[in-house]
Amino acid sequence: MSFERIRKALTPQAFKSENPLTIKDAPVKNTVPVKKSSYLDNAIVCCLQGGMGNQMFQYAMAKRIAIKLNVPLYLNINRFNLCNMRQYSLGLWDGVNEEITMEEQNRIIENGLPFNQRVVNSIKPGNTIIGYWQTEKYFKEIKPILQEIFVPKKELTQKGKDTFAKIKEAGDRSVFLTIRRTDYVTNDFHGVLSRKYYDNALALIAKEVKDPVVFIFSDEPEWCEEHMQLGYESYVAGNYDMTTKTHLGREDEELHLMINCKHAILANSSYSWWGAWLNPDPGIRIAPVRWFNSEKEDPRDIVPEGWIRL
Repeated sequence: MSFERIRKALTPQAFKSENPLTIKDAPVKNTVPVKKSSYLDNAIVCCLQGGMGNQMFQYAMAKRIAIKLNVPLYLNINRFNLCNMRQYSLGLWDGVNEEITMEEQNRIIENGLPFNQRVVNSIKPGNTIIGYWQTEKYFKEIKPILQEIFVPKKELTQKGKDTFAKIKEAGDRSVFLTIRRTDYVTNDFHGVLSRKYYDNALALIAKEVKDPVVFIFSDEPEWCEEHMQLGYESYVAGNYDMTTKTHLGREDEELHLMINCKHAILANSSYSWWGAWLNPDPGIRIAPVRWFNSEKEDPRDIVPEGWIRL
């Protein structure tokens, strides 16, 4: 099924799950039998949910499992019919060629953010995996493969090409800085990072990099234009073309631009995480110590070793 046909077919009434199950409802390691489909008996199904960054984590985890077991991978997109904010967007990447399914069986469900080898060992052909899987420990071994997969399928926009040229001109002085606002401003679970965090991170980079050139990516570019005077050469570089329920954006282009920056100052967001992680020749990567405002989650494995925490 083509990416365009999938997107047009996804109406709120279509493909409603007969037995939707949320992560919070699930026990630690649970295999839940659902309607059996014989073509999935020798395959792995990945249930996708959330925005682009979350979908990339889920895909990467499932891809690693499918390669390990030497079986096909199918992508289940049922859950986007239960969400009024997001849609399937992995098809923006040139290397994501897996078939789409609306079926699932024998669910293996994540519970908690830390890496869990026991869950990994329990996954077998015929399983559907459900979770967020937000740590490189699930897929670090296939990083070169993922770097080849997560390449934009479409040509960059003119603004993207102009920004890319500036990034290449800056070379080893290039720094991407991400600011997540919109939903985070009123969301106590994540929370917006302070200006002090960004100032301290940039000061740390400036100690090692003479005359850094900063490329700011944000879901509120106008706010950044007004409030983010950094004291260094900087550009509000984001295209603000984000995917919604009714519009397929160009997160692939933004992430491609981030990946090509030498250094990174992350927001507490899976989106900017991928911009830093996929860089084939990274410099300094800085992430916030506090990934969530909520004390209920344990983010100990989200930020890889070697990244600086501020």
